[in-house]
Amino acid sequence: MRLPMKKTTVALTFILLAASIAAAEPVIRWWGLTSFRQRHEISKEFTDISFAGGTPGTLLYRLDNSTTRLGYQFGLKADVRENISVGLTLRSGLSGLAQVMHQDIDNKNGLIPAIQEAYIDWRTPYFKVEMGKIPQQGNALWDVYTSTLQTDFRRDDPRDGIFNDRLAALNGARISRSFGPVALRGLFHADFVGGSYKKIEDGSFDFIRDPDRNVTMIGTTIDLSTLPMLAGASVDFDYGFPRRASKDETNPVWVYADETIWGAGIKHASDISLVQISYAYNWRDSVFTMTYLDALLQANCGNIARNMGKDWGDFTATVRYQGSSEKMEFIPYKGAEATRTALHFYLNKSLWGLDFQPRFIWFNTEIESKKVRTQARYELTTTVRF
Repeated sequence: MRLPMKKTTVALTFILLAASIAAAEPVIRWWGLTSFRQRHEISKEFTDISFAGGTPGTLLYRLDNSTTRLGYQFGLKADVRENISVGLTLRSGLSGLAQVMHQDIDNKNGLIPAIQEAYIDWRTPYFKVEMGKIPQQGNALWDVYTSTLQTDFRRDDPRDGIFNDRLAALNGARISRSFGPVALRGLFHADFVGGSYKKIEDGSFDFIRDPDRNVTMIGTTIDLSTLPMLAGASVDFDYGFPRRASKDETNPVWVYADETIWGAGIKHASDISLVQISYAYNWRDSVFTMTYLDALLQANCGNIARNMGKDWGDFTATVRYQGSSEKMEFIPYKGAEATRTALHFYLNKSLWGLDFQPRFIWFNTEIESKKVRTQARYELTTTVRF
């Protein structure tokens, strides 16, 4: 996190706390969670067709790795006026070089709390406005948008999705308004702030690396519950107008690359199941063309059992598929297509107030004519919420 961003989040924190203190009898809601995770991974990488002295597809190495991890999150939301709320969320995995909430238990920097969300929620008679580091649910669109240009750094495996765990919140503002079953929204998000270039009057340029990158998005969510047999169903769609640095950041004439991005999703929730499918398309000129599908099916086995006259307590089972196809136009993978898939199997069982989640995730990465990598992950996570 760069210094300007640090100053911004610190300032927002003081604003939130000052607003809470100054408000007349504010209503404050506290919440949090702590999560302990034991993980074992088996990674395999196979030779590619250009590997000297090896037959294509031959196992190059196997890596076994066990880790003990910890993650936590806590926050508050305060109603400081009848139509204004402020929120603040802190969590592990945002400080130092950390990227995800769960960190190795001996990672001192990654386990230091840092700001995930700090925002103002302003509800006017005409629309709702959120400003600051605002909450956002992850989906295929945001997973694609936040991918780095360097394939193996971000997109080498879908994992749990980048958005919920890594990006964590949006920097900017969102305005929304509902008209019956139709909700409209507009969003400005800056994924980097602090860079610039200036055009001098004599026609020359004084270029500073890393110009601002951002996206303006318009979108809608339509509640289908008013239609027969579609109770609990909804669809959504978003279209973006991004501004991103081009692959040639030393040429001020090409500061921003041409890009197209859009995403759509469908969701159906009931007392016994959740079905959620989201899709995203992203084209960046001279960089890549990417499609991404994220499909989740969750069964509330506890409620299903109760409907059958049995009591299994709180118990859910989840299956999730993530798959992407990326046609790359940059070195070292120019002309190659990468396909990445992940299969997730989760169980959740609450026992005496503690949530247990055994998980198995299978990852497969294939970059044609370059490499094949697989990974099997076994985890047991225990979580307490308060």
